[in-house]
Amino acid sequence: MPKPLSTHCHRWLLLAACLPCLAWLPGCGGGAQPPLASVRRFDQMPDGLSIGGEVDAFRGTLVLRNGRSHRLELQRPGPFAFPPAQPKGLPYDVQVAVQPPAQYCQVLNGKGVATDDVTDIQVQCGPARVIALHWMGGPGDGSGRIGALTQADDGRIYALSHRGGAHGGGAVIRVEPGGGETVLHSFQPGHGVGVPLRLVQRPGGSLYGVTFDGGDRGRGGVFQVTLDGQYRLLHSFGADAGDGQLPGGPLLLASDGHLYGTTLAGGAHGGGTIFRISPDGLYSVVHSFAIRPAEQLMDRPRDVQVGMLVDESDGRLHGPYGNLVEGQPGQLYGLAASGGAMGAGGVFRFDIDLGMSTRLSLPAWPLGAVDGLMRSRDGTFHAVLATRGHPGALLSFDAQGALRIRKEFSAQGHGPRGPSGTLAEGSDGRLYGMSRGGGIFDMGTLYAIDPADDSVQVLHTFGLPLRMGSHPNEGVMFADDGSLYGATSGGGVYGFGTVLRIG
Repeated sequence: MPKPLSTHCHRWLLLAACLPCLAWLPGCGGGAQPPLASVRRFDQMPDGLSIGGEVDAFRGTLVLRNGRSHRLELQRPGPFAFPPAQPKGLPYDVQVAVQPPAQYCQVLNGKGVATDDVTDIQVQCGPARVIALHWMGGPGDGSGRIGALTQADDGRIYALSHRGGAHGGGAVIRVEPGGGETVLHSFQPGHGVGVPLRLVQRPGGSLYGVTFDGGDRGRGGVFQVTLDGQYRLLHSFGADAGDGQLPGGPLLLASDGHLYGTTLAGGAHGGGTIFRISPDGLYSVVHSFAIRPAEQLMDRPRDVQVGMLVDESDGRLHGPYGNLVEGQPGQLYGLAASGGAMGAGGVFRFDIDLGMSTRLSLPAWPLGAVDGLMRSRDGTFHAVLATRGHPGALLSFDAQGALRIRKEFSAQGHGPRGPSGTLAEGSDGRLYGMSRGGGIFDMGTLYAIDPADDSVQVLHTFGLPLRMGSHPNEGVMFADDGSLYGATSGGGVYGFGTVLRIG
């Protein structure tokens, strides 16, 4: 007769019999495992410590980070604290991740080990520092005028120079955010850059640009260059009678994935073109502008006034130049040098699916040379105007309203004169730009315009020391870290300009 099992053995047999059933219960067997009771979310730790302090006055957006993963976005000065609370005994390291526009903020008492609440971190903000990252014109370097700067997704700054390089025909250059420059590609004389224009990057891929007088026929070209310097000519302008000639502005990567640009001349009617090219080089002209005789320009409807939004499907504008801007998806805005109500050109809108649709006419005098079209976050378009003998102005319009001269710069005092390039909008809502003249030494300025009251503030005046550069010819660019980057055409150690970081 078998002996009865002990109570202890009965428990083990019962557990073994139930294991297959337990595997089907939530959290058992192959199902998702619940967190252990001793593991708590980082922001639910009752013994977490506060990491914070005080921030000085600043404008716009300031972003701080604690270590690699915790970020805090601030819109106003005063006390701050990082969420989530930090466990006791762990190190903290608070740094500035994104500077406010045209300011420089530094962190004091930002490192340590948290053994109690940290409340003494100080973030002090002051005027931006202007640093010459690179002096143009060294041996084999790019030199002369530099096109508008582009930050690629590797964090580096890329640009075109219209002279220099290994062959003297200009170059594609790369500048490190901390300084130091590399020539990625040198153009041959006769196939060079001409007027240097901004490069554009396809996300995660190559840079694309145009040369004004290069290509196989000397009428300009579209090229691709990888971030390690592999160069490919995608299209040479002037291939046939209907092709565009002499590109007048940089490329735009539109929402449909294609690159768009303009040419000053050529096309089916001789007044320039809008062209489209795919990243792999498939090219087509999508609109040809027509040159109108002077008598036809004067024979315009009496109710069409300067700055009025009108239907424009018959090609009164011609000679497109400058950069294109995409408003609503598929709607491209640009500038034309001629035609319009006063013969001084205007602003046009091109619908990718529908063609040319509307225009705004520019005033003929004393302004008329428009530079750098941009669109701010509220949907308003802005551009700067300047001609010889006039200090310049800010022009603004929206998609439905009339064009207006928003702010005229003064010929008196030390304010900006001769604005150039494209404006950049800061997180504080102000518009930042540079001017060729003005300032204490009349060698140019960095300035900001506040759209709230159209006031102008000079943030930096160029001239002395000359090694910092003089006479900027392009606008500025906000980088990922909030710093402004720009370039000058004069000054520097070699007299051929500088690449600057402001912030």
